Amino acid sequence: MESTTLSVNLRSRRRAPLPWIVLALGISVPVLPRLVVPLAAPGWYVDDFRKTFLEDPLPGLGMLAWNSAPFALLALFAWLHLLRRDLAPAVRRARRAGIWMAAVPVAALGWWWHVPQTAYGMNFAVAFYTFYALALMPVGYAAGRLAARLFARRS
Repeated sequence: MESTTLSVNLRSRRRAPLPWIVLALGISVPVLPRLVVPLAAPGWYVDDFRKTFLEDPLPGLGMLAWNSAPFALLALFAWLHLLRRDLAPAVRRARRAGIWMAAVPVAALGWWWHVPQTAYGMNFAVAFYTFYALALMPVGYAAGRLAARLFARRS
């Protein structure tokens, strides 16, 4: 009876940047709108980067950790999912497409969601973003894998 071994490259010199890109997207979700909106529309914003992260950093860092958690899980998933050496190029491409489709639309939704609002109670909604991200990421991953398979069949 033969035993099959999983070929894993843990000490590769060439690291895949995709998990790091996913983490950067997650960190940018609460930070980027608070940097860009005051520059684009000065005067109407309620919450900006200085107020959120510098004057009273504890709530801002808590929000950063809470809203980046789905992206940290996705980055870990991406790292583990792309770790095997013996993956066929089509499978690796489909997995990468799934990870991109899980990360980029959810980050864009987060950027839109985190734009500071002037209406009472609107900024409280950012607490729920994590739940929406956790629910949408598997759907995006499945859509990306399916799209990669369909495009691979056509070409």
